[in-house]
Amino acid sequence: MTEPPGDVRLDGKKVGLVPVLFQSVTTVAPAAGVATALPLSAGYAGGALPLAVLLAAAACSLIAITISQLARHLPSAGGLSTYVARGLGTVPGYVVGWALIFAYSCIPIYFWGYIGVTSIAELQDAVPGAPHWLWVVFAIAGALIVWALLGRGIAVSTRTGVIMGLIELTVFGALAIILIVKAGSGNTLDVFTPHSGNTEGFSAVLPAAIYAILAFVGFEAAAPIGEESDNPRRNVPVAMLVSVSIGTFVYLLCSYASVVFIGPDKMKGFPALGGGVPWTYLGERVWAPLGVVIFFVLLNSLIGNANGGSNAATRMSFSLGRAGGLPNAFARVQEPSGTPIVAVRTLMGGSIVLALVLGLWLGGGPLEVFAIFGTTLTVLVLVSYLLVAVSCTAFYLRERRAEFKILVHGVVPFLAFVLLVPVLIASLGIKFAGLDIAPVTGPAAWGLWLAVVWLVIGLGTALFLKARRPDTMRNISQVFVRGELESGPEAPAVHAACPAPLEGSV
Repeated sequence: MTEPPGDVRLDGKKVGLVPVLFQSVTTVAPAAGVATALPLSAGYAGGALPLAVLLAAAACSLIAITISQLARHLPSAGGLSTYVARGLGTVPGYVVGWALIFAYSCIPIYFWGYIGVTSIAELQDAVPGAPHWLWVVFAIAGALIVWALLGRGIAVSTRTGVIMGLIELTVFGALAIILIVKAGSGNTLDVFTPHSGNTEGFSAVLPAAIYAILAFVGFEAAAPIGEESDNPRRNVPVAMLVSVSIGTFVYLLCSYASVVFIGPDKMKGFPALGGGVPWTYLGERVWAPLGVVIFFVLLNSLIGNANGGSNAATRMSFSLGRAGGLPNAFARVQEPSGTPIVAVRTLMGGSIVLALVLGLWLGGGPLEVFAIFGTTLTVLVLVSYLLVAVSCTAFYLRERRAEFKILVHGVVPFLAFVLLVPVLIASLGIKFAGLDIAPVTGPAAWGLWLAVVWLVIGLGTALFLKARRPDTMRNISQVFVRGELESGPEAPAVHAACPAPLEGSV
């Protein structure tokens, strides 16, 4: 195996607990989730939206507990890829790494255009006649902001994420509380019953919960920056669990506020309010100028989300480049920022080109790009979650048997797996168990095929490397910690072709 050129070390003292936490929080992007995912769920659940969110939060908590148990022992820029490699073997580990690099890369691809079209819509409200093509300018501006943050290094990028995350949490939390107060006698706990505002009961609530789960995707994005944290074995698991808790609080608060303010019987029409931007509409109902504030907070959330997803994608690309599973150039680190510069340039340049070219070429513009790559991300992340759920139990039985606890390492991963299967089926648009699952059509269906093709290519590459470059595959299971190189069961204790270990906390 050819060693990666240059310095393959990431600085293990760059970020503490709070920046790592907000790496997960901003990738979850609560404000964006409230504005996009929850209205979709409301179209199914109606006034029972808070119940659907509560069920989704319970499922995501099980997934977060499962992944955090692996993060305690495996601090790696490979993130979930390393976890699966140590639990199930290097081939599925490579496939997960391959899948998540593209999944996290989908975030900037679809959000550059989304930032553009939301911005031009706001501009056209203020300045009628403003040309629609100006969305390109706003898209490029958003991309350049994130590119600048990534270039400054993980410390600047994640600390900026802290500010962005606090802004969206504060504004949406305050708006929700105002809505609850203004609802007055409309406040009721009946919204936590399945027949609130819909006649279908659980047959409507369960599909809504499935879609609400997708609002939590991204909580695991702290894992790939583990090597750059001052105490990864503590910081990464805590970040995952707390980010899910924060998401649960915000989504429950906002879903409850919207239902009691609008009225349970009107919630199935919630997605169409305000011309398809219901939370801007709610802000304007409370105080007219607040609609503009909500727009800027959503813009902040979108940029924060792209920043967090890009951090995760570039670190995982670095990890596979270091192992030899991607071109060695991806393992190059620029000093003094400690940034995997080739990974950053490839992601940012490629995402801008794709977003603009597809946004201009496709008939539906950037919104079709959003549908394609949003669907691709969903499938790739859910497949990765399923493999991690199985890996947790396998890892503790293979390597940490003395620590194995039947509840945390057996029952919880099993329940997470069982709950994720119907979520994946629903994301494919397949009806099951009598549930009214919407079929995937149009551009979103292209996203399904893109995900399938990407997974097949990843599996083929993994099998090729396993046969022809076994050292590369062994490196995928390794964890780099200060002063030592910890290898998985498929790797020898030390082998000469391995890159230098990374600095970081033990």
